[in-house]
Formats: sequence, C-alpha cells, structure tokens
Amino acid sequence: MTETAKPAAPSVAQQMLDAGNILFSRYAPPGLEAPGLPLPGTPMASGFDLCTRIDFTLSPGSRRLVPAGLRIALPRGLEAQVRPRSGLALKHGLTVLNAPGTIDADYRGEIGAILINHGQDTVSIKRGARIAQLVIARVLLPIDLLMPPHFGETLAVLFGGADPHGAPRLPKICEATPEDFDALVPTLRGARGFGSTGTGASTYSDFTPSK
Repeated sequence: MTETAKPAAPSVAQQMLDAGNILFSRYAPPGLEAPGLPLPGTPMASGFDLCTRIDFTLSPGSRRLVPAGLRIALPRGLEAQVRPRSGLALKHGLTVLNAPGTIDADYRGEIGAILINHGQDTVSIKRGARIAQLVIARVLLPIDLLMPPHFGETLAVLFGGADPHGAPRLPKICEATPEDFDALVPTLRGARGFGSTGTGASTYSDFTPSK
C-alpha cells in the first residue's frame, strides 16, 4: 500500500509571517555584501533608516532608483512607506520623488528609494549612508471592500487583536535568512515593482492567479 507523501511543513519564516509578524531579510547580488538591518534613529522615531548598498552620484535635476539591500514581507493589513530624510532634503535638496513610496504586503523584491536632486549642486553618497525612512502603517485593503472573504482577517491586523488586558497586539520584527525568505509562499506580485501593474484599469480577473 503506497503512502501519500505529507506536504512539507512551512518554514520558520513562513510561520512567523503567518502569525502576523514582519520579516526583514538583508539582500545583495552574489558576491556583494548587504547592509545591516534597518534601525530607528531614536527610541521614539516613527521609521526605520534605510541605507544605500551602493555608491552613487546625483547631478542637479537627476533621479535614480537607489537599492537599499533589504527585502520585507508584511502580514495582510500592513504596508511600508518609503519617506524622505529631512536632513538630506534641507542640506542637499535630495528627496524621495514618489513620497511616500508604497510597499505592498505582497511585494517580495528588494526595497529601493527613487531619489531626486532638487538642489543646485551634484551630490555624492557613499555605500551605507542613510538615504530614506521606512514607516510601517496599517491599511484597509481595497480588495477586501470588493471581495470581503478576508475582511475580518484584515480588521484583526488593523486593530491589533487585543491581548488579555485589552491592548492591541503589535507585530514583531523578525530577521529571515535569504534562503528562508526565498522559500516563502509566492504572491501574485512577487518581486515585480515600480510600475509593474501598468497604467490600464484593473479588472476582477487581475486578482485571480493564472493556472
């Protein structure tokens, strides 16, 4: 009698994500070193500091996508926002062009900041310098308003799922190895970002995985 193979158990990273936690994973192309994990500048800071993993130069009026050496996996009902750093804006005229840049919960690619130089001088930035802030925010997903099977699940994340004392439960930040991150359950978006959904109107079929 042939035994049916049991499905593989989800990875530790997947279990942490399924439990409503946030995964950070350092990233760099083969042969290069990734920056460290982002940290807030002060205990009461709203965002995590994003650092560039490359040296780059921006002349006045020019823009470029600056890779931050970080991948993120968010639970349903959360988004990440890429925002400018006030010091760079004031001193050099550098800002995030599409601020706040939105990172959806189904995005699995490397985080980057689209920087533009609004100043009058050419600016050179060294690898490892802080270039932007990453703010985690709760969000009500439009798809749940259109197709509500997961509406209660999203509300649980939005409002925290109270602990026995009535305080909202906050997600934990967990580090995933590149291998564990690559093993996460695939999403429709995957690593596609920065205009990957096009400019045409969406239809309901856009939210149905192809077979």
